[in-house]
Amino acid sequence: AGGGRGPPLPAQGQQRGEAGGDINGAINRCMSEVSRGSSRVQDVDSVAREGDGWRVMGSMTTGSSFSCAVDRDGRIRNVNIDGRAI
Repeated sequence: AGGGRGPPLPAQGQQRGEAGGDINGAINRCMSEVSRGSSRVQDVDSVAREGDGWRVMGSMTTGSSFSCAVDRDGRIRNVNIDGRAI
């Protein structure tokens, strides 16, 4: 038997879904959506449950802030950069 450990289990209350509705899927989808323009994500500062989805917030290489909402199925619901919807 190998001494390796499997992937970490999600924290209590986190949902894992094949459609990308888990916390990592939300982060990845938001980073991809925010980075579609000329700017790139510098940091993800927080991820929080919001209803049955996720709210991801962070900063961009330009110094702008962003927030992004992802529903439980992994679909982007809105993206704001410096408080303005894109």
